[in-house]
Amino acid sequence: MEAGLIAARLMAFAIDGVDPGLDKNTEIDHKELLAFARSHSVANVMAVALEKLNMMPPQYASQYNSLHKTGIMREATQEIETQDISEELCSRGIKHMLLKGCVMKYLYPSPHLRSMCDVDILYDTAHKNELEEIMTERGYTLAEAEGKVITKKEQMKKDMEFDLNFQ
Repeated sequence: MEAGLIAARLMAFAIDGVDPGLDKNTEIDHKELLAFARSHSVANVMAVALEKLNMMPPQYASQYNSLHKTGIMREATQEIETQDISEELCSRGIKHMLLKGCVMKYLYPSPHLRSMCDVDILYDTAHKNELEEIMTERGYTLAEAEGKVITKKEQMKKDMEFDLNFQ
């Protein structure tokens, strides 16, 4: 069975409890599955599923567990940073709304299972300069692209990115 299909079944199990139709006798190329999971940023979900199904291959357990812990730490860091920024915007009276993944992650059994590479914030453009100042003070670099401000800050060896959408 190909890695993508196995990954899809394991994700459905980890997120929604759907029977993956896999057992210890299912032939799985775990090297290929781990590579697939890494390339699609779903290794933490794979780790949860394999552990719950008692199918964690011993030779890959430390890698999966490390990626799972990294996913938890990354989500926690993003959450703290997002809440701090949101509180700062509120304290300055800047209307804003968190969008997409940072809101949707609460529909998952655990927020860290919804991997995100950025946080999207819709805000009142009358405060664009003030928002850019807030982000710069927090250590973000700014760039404009496709009608939005992209901010980046290196965090945990990965960029933390906020897409600030104009409205």
